[in-house]
This record gives sequence, C-alpha cells and structure tokens, in this order.
Amino acid sequence: MPLAIVWLLTVAEPAPLPVAWQGTYTGTMVVNALADPKKTIPITLEVVPEKEGSGVTWKMTFVDGPQSSVKDYRLVPTARPGEFMLDEKNGLQLPTRVAGNVMISTFEVGGTLLVARYELKAQTLTYEIQSYGKPADSAPGVKTFALKSLQTAELTKK
Repeated sequence: MPLAIVWLLTVAEPAPLPVAWQGTYTGTMVVNALADPKKTIPITLEVVPEKEGSGVTWKMTFVDGPQSSVKDYRLVPTARPGEFMLDEKNGLQLPTRVAGNVMISTFEVGGTLLVARYELKAQTLTYEIQSYGKPADSAPGVKTFALKSLQTAELTKK
C-alpha cells in the first residue's frame, strides 16, 4: 500500500497559480530613474489560464506614447510548491516564487540586478521592479547594490 501513495505523489500535477490572480488589470506605471525625469506609462496585465495544463498566460502591454510594447509570457508551475517559471518564449525562463499573495522574481541583465515583485490585495495588484547597479565591496564578505531605478504600478482588476 505505501507504494501506491508514493506513486500518486510523483504523478500529481504541479499546483497552479491561485485563481485569485486571474483576470485583467489596468493602471499606470511610474518610472523613477535616477538619471531621467519621472515618467508614467499606462499598462495592462492579463492573467489567463491556458486551455491545457496548469500554466497561465502572463501578458503585459505597455503604452508609451504612440508605441506599445507587449510582453506575452507564460507562467508555469514547477514540481516544487509555490515555485514557477516565467517563460518569455525566447529561450529565457525566470524562476519565480509565490508566497501567499506575493510573487517575486530576481534576475540579472547586462550587469543590472532586477527584482520584480507583485502583491495581490483583493482587486488590486501592486507591481514593482527595482533595478540595481553592479555591486560594490563595503566590508569583507559584504557587497552593496545602488538603486538605479524603481518602477511601480497599482493595477486594478476589471
């Protein structure tokens, strides 16, 4: 009988993103870059379950003047509870962690450390991206990171 229990655990489907995250959110992102003046960009986030499997479409649309930029990703659960991969559909997959109502992904691009954080509270999704420059040694064994820019948005579910 114990073998049957082990078998059931190994073939179980990874836990999907909680349903509360699903929907279409709209709002305005504020970009506070240290070298540039503050900028606002309207954004839409669509979180839609895929027809097959336990992943969701994670589609962000940024409208910057006459131009739009679309980030059409997939968020797919891994075998570990609360752990997901954000698949950018170009070979890049970013580990993403969900703990309660907070989702965080940390990655580096061209020497810039980025921390993307989403927090869901009822019908509001707060989105924040912090970017940091290259680390500096401040004490033996300690590195510090200087904030380069902060992008924040409060998105409301339609």
